[in-house]
Amino acid sequence: MTGALLPTAHAPAEADTTEFNPWVTTSSRFLDPVWTFERWNRGRTAGLLRIDWRLRLADGSVLTDSRYAALLRVGRELLYLLMTTPPTGRRRHRPGSAISVAQHLFAFFRWLIAHGYTRLAEVDTEAISGYRAWIFARRARNGRPLAANTLAGYFVVVLDLHRFRTRLSDGLSDHPFDGMELEELLGSLAPTGEIPHVPMDIAVPFLLVAVRWVREHGPEIAAALERAEDAYAQAAAQGRRVAACEIAAARVLQEFRFEHSPLIDGQRSPEVLTGLLPLRRLVRFAITASFIVVAALTGMRLSELLGLAEDCLERLPLEDGSGDSLLYVRGILLKTAASLQGEPVRWVAGIDGPDNHVRAAIELVRRLTAGLRDHPGEQRLFLNILLREGKRPIDTPGGHTINWRLNTFALAVGVARPWKFSCHQFRKTFARFVALGDKTGLLALKQHFKHVSVAMTDRYVGRDLELLDLVETEKQHGLRQALDELLGADCLAGKLGEQIVARNHRFRGRAGEQVRTDYVRMVLEETDLVILPHEYGYCVYRAEVARCGGVWARVGLSTCISCTNFAVAPAHAPFWERRRDDGSRLLVDLETLPGRDAAVVAIRVMIAEADNVLERIRAQRT
Repeated sequence: MTGALLPTAHAPAEADTTEFNPWVTTSSRFLDPVWTFERWNRGRTAGLLRIDWRLRLADGSVLTDSRYAALLRVGRELLYLLMTTPPTGRRRHRPGSAISVAQHLFAFFRWLIAHGYTRLAEVDTEAISGYRAWIFARRARNGRPLAANTLAGYFVVVLDLHRFRTRLSDGLSDHPFDGMELEELLGSLAPTGEIPHVPMDIAVPFLLVAVRWVREHGPEIAAALERAEDAYAQAAAQGRRVAACEIAAARVLQEFRFEHSPLIDGQRSPEVLTGLLPLRRLVRFAITASFIVVAALTGMRLSELLGLAEDCLERLPLEDGSGDSLLYVRGILLKTAASLQGEPVRWVAGIDGPDNHVRAAIELVRRLTAGLRDHPGEQRLFLNILLREGKRPIDTPGGHTINWRLNTFALAVGVARPWKFSCHQFRKTFARFVALGDKTGLLALKQHFKHVSVAMTDRYVGRDLELLDLVETEKQHGLRQALDELLGADCLAGKLGEQIVARNHRFRGRAGEQVRTDYVRMVLEETDLVILPHEYGYCVYRAEVARCGGVWARVGLSTCISCTNFAVAPAHAPFWERRRDDGSRLLVDLETLPGRDAAVVAIRVMIAEADNVLERIRAQRT
């Protein structure tokens, strides 16, 4: 170990009688064969929070064999350096990042040893070129080349073994990539690997199904679970064995009837449960639905959600004289915090009250996991469900488990089209919900996202600045998309839409694509243009002519339709088709009612209005 890694000056080798062996974690030292990390991030699976230096190699040997001592030592030194004293401009590696570096380091060591190298000093640029070609030739599980982000992980480790060679006992003397930095090395590859948001046509109905589970099915499932747990506890108090306790719990379930049986796998669930296994499945689904609701309506990360305590809800009165209070979810922010333990942060969850879905979801999980918090000191909210004492300790599920539960729930309740869900997608989906407002079609949650959007820009936001950036990015993306659509359209409705179509000839079609792109970029960079998306059209807001006067309470179709700022694009056709069809059905229903004349006139006006808009956005202009 070189002096750069030691807290004091390094003594000469012949005088050094104590081997460098500091604590790396609270339970592992530098020279231990396995480094075990604390599970500060609850989204990490406990069994994977380790670095095992006893790496099994192709010939059956292990990295801890004496012949590989130089590689083993420099590998430990690099990880310790990145975790404790990284260079200026780089943050200390947290457990997840350190484990990722170790995995990429092990890949490099395997290749070196397979090609006869036991020290980095022996490795020349020709060997590195061979390793680089080997990495580029690797394929992902789907058979495609590795993504740029994945390749970067492998190459950063190699670059660091050169950059920090003076701080390590061994290193790569020559620049591994002929002087090229990572950006140059991967410059020809498209940036890939970003976590996507859930598409709106999937996210909207999926979230509403989750809300229905929380509101309608969840309370009944919690009641059934509480009865079963009470019966189990009573039997256990009488000294009965586990099997007898389970029979007692199952017998109680047979007396319980669901008033709102959930729809699972396309079939209505039985009103009466026949045993504990069906109950466990329902409990798991109810907790998963609650997770979806809280994640999609607050934008919290997996680590922050799984770290929540049972008393995580907090309400603060608004200062606008309305008498309302904002609901917050208190948690621990880990990713950007200065310490491994994180720092306390609040996430806004909308106006508090009986209709707040975040409150309902958290209170449901609190009921479903209450029996697990009987243990002294246990306060966590999301705990693995149990109906009896088991060998495994009570703990929160990891990220892999949550992902499996999300996709199992989606398969059971059905989604609009096939989609592989990931717990990390809901954060970006939340940002998209806030950015798009009521254009998402989430009319039942319109007020929630309106209040969240306002609260995220005032004093209540907390310190989750990355979430603000995500929302702003989504707003810019939506603004760019809307402006491009309006400028390139050859058929629009609305007063402003008609004006745009009369003047946008040079922006239309493939010939005008580059001109349109340049103009959109200029508008976004040099103006403060505001485009508000609605399900029924766009508002290109200009205060001096706005019929709403800039007052949100006045915004609505009846105000917008005759406003000079209003434009309807072909993308809004589904709304107007529904409005026309709903009006037609209403006319049929009204035929049997007395005194219907005024209503019939109003509905016919509504249908004519919808037909007029549809005719205009479908007409091909020249």
